Amino acid sequence: MAKLSNSIGKNINFFQPELKLKITISLQLLDKIKLKVIRHFPNEFGGIFVGYYDAFCKTAYITDIATQKYFFNTKISFQRFTKDINKKLNSLYQQTGGKIIYLGEWHSHPNGICSFSQTDFIAMQKIVKNKNVKIDLPLLLIYGGTKKELHYKFYVFCKDRLYQFIRN
Repeated sequence: MAKLSNSIGKNINFFQPELKLKITISLQLLDKIKLKVIRHFPNEFGGIFVGYYDAFCKTAYITDIATQKYFFNTKISFQRFTKDINKKLNSLYQQTGGKIIYLGEWHSHPNGICSFSQTDFIAMQKIVKNKNVKIDLPLLLIYGGTKKELHYKFYVFCKDRLYQFIRN
C-alpha cells in the first residue's frame, strides 16, 4: 500500500510556463487520489476535480475530488456514467453560490505511463466543446506506473493542445 504523506494541510504548486498558469493542491488530496488509484488497480479509475480559479484565471485551486457511483473499468479503459456526479456538481455549485466548480479530470493508467493518450486528448476536446461544461481551461491529472511506484503529471487543455505542468 502507498505511504501517505505526513503533511496534511500542506499545499504544493505546479506551474505551466507557456501559459503562465498555476495549480495549487494539497498533498492530502493527492494522497486521496493515489489511494483510489491503488484500490482499483490493475484497472483504470478516475474522477473529477472541483475548486475555483482566481479572479484572473491564472491559478486553479483544487479543493476536492468527486467520484461516480456507476462506472465501467478495465485494465485499459475507464468510463463513468455522469448522472450521479452531475447531481453532486450541481449541488456543490448551488451550496457555494457558484464559487466551487468543475475544474477537470483525473484518472489512472495502471502499469502504464502518466502521459496522456489520444483517447484522453479527445475527451478533453469534448469537455471544452460541451455547452453544459462552463470551463475554458480544464485540468487533467494522470497517474501511471505500478501499484508500488506511481507517478503523475498535470496538464491543462488550451487552444486545442494539452500543456504539461511542472512542480513549482
